[in-house]
Amino acid sequence: MMNNRFLFDSGEIYNFAGCMFRVAFYDTYKKTLESVQFVHGDEFLESTVKKIKENIGNEMLEDFNFFMNEETVFAAGILVLWVEKNIKTVEDLISIMEGMDSEYLITYLIVNDNNLTMQKIKELKADIRELYRYIEDNITFSEENKWRLLAMINDPDKYKGRFTNFIRNFYEQHYKPLSDIARNNVNTKSIDTLEYIEGDPENRIKELTLIDTEKDNSRRIIIGFSYFTEFGVSIVDSPVTNTSIVLMGTRHMEISRLNNMESLTDESLVEICKVIGDKTRIEMLKIMKSGPIYGTQVAEKFKMSNPAVSYHMDLLFAAGLVTAQKEGHRLYYYLKPARIEQVIKYLNNLIRM
Repeated sequence: MMNNRFLFDSGEIYNFAGCMFRVAFYDTYKKTLESVQFVHGDEFLESTVKKIKENIGNEMLEDFNFFMNEETVFAAGILVLWVEKNIKTVEDLISIMEGMDSEYLITYLIVNDNNLTMQKIKELKADIRELYRYIEDNITFSEENKWRLLAMINDPDKYKGRFTNFIRNFYEQHYKPLSDIARNNVNTKSIDTLEYIEGDPENRIKELTLIDTEKDNSRRIIIGFSYFTEFGVSIVDSPVTNTSIVLMGTRHMEISRLNNMESLTDESLVEICKVIGDKTRIEMLKIMKSGPIYGTQVAEKFKMSNPAVSYHMDLLFAAGLVTAQKEGHRLYYYLKPARIEQVIKYLNNLIRM
């Protein structure tokens, strides 16, 4: 615990949620690790996630596609539920979900990324045509994911049962055997990052999570570490308690430091050249010359999926060519001219007589 505004929580939900996220986004994460050679993943963790991915079965795979695709991530709502209900174990989480009113549980799953408050959902459900029109006009999802959102709102009993079974089965079949390893890893590897944050919480939380704490100094920040996300950060907002819940990988500070390193080496220049050796990424850098752009705008401009945008932006971010900042429910990407100038200067020095 740091202070009343910035909190550290070591509950097992962060490892559990991180495990689900890593399996759900396995392909994207794998491509990033393969492309950015100076970032080396944990071999045991990679093989473990690969094994889970290969053995989850068709029914659970369908649930992952429904509840945890990169556009919706409905399952992130369990983090909000965990914090607001002060839950201690995943078994308690499952038990509480089973006893909850279906409509109430579903609102936890969908409010984070959709600007849909519980009150707004109740108002819209009074007229199914208004609900559909609101989702069509205001939710920036693919048509398939708009349908998923509508289905959950219209039939909460069905999707409460499906979601609860999904969480229970994944926990018992895949996560539980790894829980001790994950907990021990977090306890040993998160200490340095926690001490680093405590030294200057305002600036270092912004550096590591992209949350601008000065713009909203009333918001509470809860940080939980996950062995499974390793280098990543996921942020789930709770509109009810004005809290941002940060799921941070135990090695996230490594990639942040690489991203902000002051000097270049031959090895880092090689990796940067690999990243910019792609026409799509060159075009993305060009459009950021005129100002920041958020992910959905990039997807629309380049006619690609949100996961594809994340893949390209993760590479540019890891190379230090772009930075990002979370504002509300959007992640804005900014060009880093100083980094590009640094590359140009380095190349000039190579040819200077």
